[in-house]
Amino acid sequence: GDTAYTLRRFEEECRLLSQIRHPNIVQFLGVYFQQGKQVPILVMEFLPTNLTSCIDKYGILPNEISYSILYDVALGLCYLHSQTPAIIHRDLSANNVLLTSNMTAKISDLGVARILNLTPLQRLTQNPGTAAYMPPEVMVADPKYDTSIDVFSYGVLMIHVLSGDRKST
Repeated sequence: GDTAYTLRRFEEECRLLSQIRHPNIVQFLGVYFQQGKQVPILVMEFLPTNLTSCIDKYGILPNEISYSILYDVALGLCYLHSQTPAIIHRDLSANNVLLTSNMTAKISDLGVARILNLTPLQRLTQNPGTAAYMPPEVMVADPKYDTSIDVFSYGVLMIHVLSGDRKST
């Protein structure tokens, strides 16, 4: 049923997160099993805000901060894509970029991330992610894509950060 599927996905995410160590990816700390609850809770490093909230509050950020955030995200994304096999995030958006108190950006929410098989293209039936950040070729039934989905999403993220406006994405 749904509970078994949810638990299986949760276990997959925990396995994936436990293998990832990078300064621009939110650090997985462990799992908390609350007494009387069926579903455990992911324990991640605490980061005070996400990029969407920051842009909504301040609008266009100073260039130095914008470039630094985009650079941090690019480093995190390169790390994911450089793994063997590559890891695709599949939901890169300003909502899933968290910021430290000194504005270091860290990619979060790898819940829909997938490890690519050795085949050049991976078939994934669901359309994960934030629609405004997704390339058109994955908005069809039985989409075929690779790490380029994250590159497209990163381009949309750049527009969002540099324009300071979510409506442009």
